[in-house]
Amino acid sequence: MSTTPGRATRERLLQTWNHQCAYCGGRADHLDHVIPRSHGGAHREDNRLPACQMCGQAKGARTLAQWLADIATTGSRTARPGAPQTAA
Repeated sequence: MSTTPGRATRERLLQTWNHQCAYCGGRADHLDHVIPRSHGGAHREDNRLPACQMCGQAKGARTLAQWLADIATTGSRTARPGAPQTAA
């Protein structure tokens, strides 16, 4: 397994997942760090999953466990605890 994902690795991972976001099943357009680099996650293939723009931005620098806990708390995949909520 390659340590640093390059273009070929990116395309292979996207194809393996049929260009589907690992988090929501939508169209994936980039690779997300499952454990963010800011939390000590490596820039390695085994720490990357395909993600759509919305999920990648919503997860941000949180770990997958933190993001899932926040979803359970807020009931929203895109909400961030403590952030102002807009009326729907």
